[in-house]
Amino acid sequence: MCNRSDIHRFAEEARAIGVEYVGLCCGNAANFMRELAEVYGRKPAASKYSPNLQNNIIFGEAGKKGNKENDKIRKFSVGEYSANDLTKLRMGGASKTTALDDHAEAPEHA
Repeated sequence: MCNRSDIHRFAEEARAIGVEYVGLCCGNAANFMRELAEVYGRKPAASKYSPNLQNNIIFGEAGKKGNKENDKIRKFSVGEYSANDLTKLRMGGASKTTALDDHAEAPEHA
């Protein structure tokens, strides 16, 4: 499964290596074709529906000006935390529990 960002990245890579004719196959959607066209410098009528993510707290500039809590949300959402960072967020180690631990399966006893 691809999303709009995947199609954008694919189109950028194809354009960078000199591909001049590109299309999409089954599973294509209008927003994917619009994304592809925009990477190639076209502005189809549907471009008016392209999202402006500048004000999005996760992907846009607004998120970079946010507070520490917004920064944690953004980093987690886009996968910028390392395993070590995630351990630190648990406040010091495995001995402490979090709300996520309440949903973990109990170990099976023989």
